[in-house]
Amino acid sequence: MISATSDFALETAACLWEAVLAMRDYRGVDADCIARGAAIQNAFGTLGTAAVRLLVIGWTPVVDAAWARIGSDYQFCFDWDFVPAWIIDNVDWSDPSAPRLAQDSASRQSFLIQIPMQLSAIVRTGDGLTSAQHLAGLLLQSIECVDQPAPDEAVAAAIPSFSLVRASAAITLNPIFEED
Repeated sequence: MISATSDFALETAACLWEAVLAMRDYRGVDADCIARGAAIQNAFGTLGTAAVRLLVIGWTPVVDAAWARIGSDYQFCFDWDFVPAWIIDNVDWSDPSAPRLAQDSASRQSFLIQIPMQLSAIVRTGDGLTSAQHLAGLLLQSIECVDQPAPDEAVAAAIPSFSLVRASAAITLNPIFEED
């Protein structure tokens, strides 16, 4: 069962992600917003969407703690005011390979480590190639993971691409759902 605390953490994570996407996609005339959007876009280009998403979600406990300190006195709303303001005040996007919380810039370094890996999975389905590709996509989504060694940093693993080949011997895997 999801508790009120985990419900709020999910809400915070969603608000963080929405705010980052809104900042990345900003199309106005404010120079600071344009520069921030370009820096965020550079991080997406360097790290990939999945890695940025996991990084952003990793900020959830820090944002929740900040809200717990001032939320009762904050005059505006959490999702569209506090969270974007928190990102603007606390996130350093200057290094597209390692966006980080600004308070950590003096004490921590971030590194992008690439580890080439190979995974083979055999999927047999009577529904053809489209179903097999969809199942392969679900497999890759389930492999992506996040480990949070500290509340304000995340180590992410993302799968940028995959290939699908025919196999001569396979196990049977029933699709979990039906395709539309």
